[in-house]
Amino acid sequence: MLTARNIIERVRWNVNDQQETGFTDEMLLGFINDGIRLLRRTIMDTNPDLLQDYDYTGSLPVGTSRLTLTDASSVTVRLSRIIEVRVDGKEIPREDRRMIQDLSCGGRPMCYYVIGNSTIGFYPVPDEDIDVEVVGIKDQELLTSKTDTSPFPNELDDFLVEYVGIRAKFTDEFDQTQESQLLAQITQQIEMYALNMRPSGVTVDGVWDRPRIRRDYGRTEIL
Repeated sequence: MLTARNIIERVRWNVNDQQETGFTDEMLLGFINDGIRLLRRTIMDTNPDLLQDYDYTGSLPVGTSRLTLTDASSVTVRLSRIIEVRVDGKEIPREDRRMIQDLSCGGRPMCYYVIGNSTIGFYPVPDEDIDVEVVGIKDQELLTSKTDTSPFPNELDDFLVEYVGIRAKFTDEFDQTQESQLLAQITQQIEMYALNMRPSGVTVDGVWDRPRIRRDYGRTEIL
């Protein structure tokens, strides 16, 4: 993982700006944050497990349907993406809250719904205490100082350096065609990297049957 200073130094060398006359550090730091967003969006849509940095385990008492996600210090966290939710070890699917017919229905939770960036709800409302696990990706904090560190491993930092270099090189160009083509190539390379890191093999189902959920004209109901 490179610091912002390391990335800026490499970019200045690549674009022949060692004298620091073409770009300010603040401008390049802005490009770095733009690149971080691009990498995160691309990987999140291709192989989100690579970005997983949040794993909540806890319990939810009977009659409680909503869970506010917190860290080890009990501070509420914001998630950019929920990867999976498990109840008593079994993965449950996500549903649209507006499509659930009766949120007060009690029973064993068969699905979850999202409320904002920090809260999830369970349907049906648990009729007994349950163990819950939530795996996700926390909201990215932008780099604000040259001492801040990239959130990626070295292999992805190389893409970040390349992205920032392209943005810097074509900043004053009227025709952005070449820039767009190069950025599209980087995006494809990132996608291939993420795809190659995905596991391959058989899918193992749990010991329980899949949730029996009926969807009738957009409404969700437990059978």
